[in-house]
Amino acid sequence: MFEGRTWYKEVTILTVISFAIEFSVGFAVGVALVSMDQVYLLQTDTFTIYEAIIAVVIFAGLASWRIHKKALSVKEVVSLFLISFGINYGMSFLFPSYIQIPLSIGLVYLIIWRIHLKSVGKSMYPGTEITE
Repeated sequence: MFEGRTWYKEVTILTVISFAIEFSVGFAVGVALVSMDQVYLLQTDTFTIYEAIIAVVIFAGLASWRIHKKALSVKEVVSLFLISFGINYGMSFLFPSYIQIPLSIGLVYLIIWRIHLKSVGKSMYPGTEITE
């Protein structure tokens, strides 16, 4: 899994770009609600549910595009989805949102990098490469 040399490009597309699109959509919806004097809707649980649905739809759209281009397999997309959303959800309990997103993206890169090294057979420590 993630054996390709461009694993970092795929992780960037599915994490950083999806977070940027989610932020842009959320910002646009927030501006629209503020302009209509409906600010109270931003603090409701319903808005949070809609925001989560939008995030999953954006991720699924980008993932299906990458699967269609044969850049990623379904197994890689599912594992990336579970890792990124799991870490992002866990970080939301510990850190404020302006710190949470960069930390969660960094942890996703670290985890996928370790998966890549293990799948390629390299070791982080020289001289201890995995041979079969």
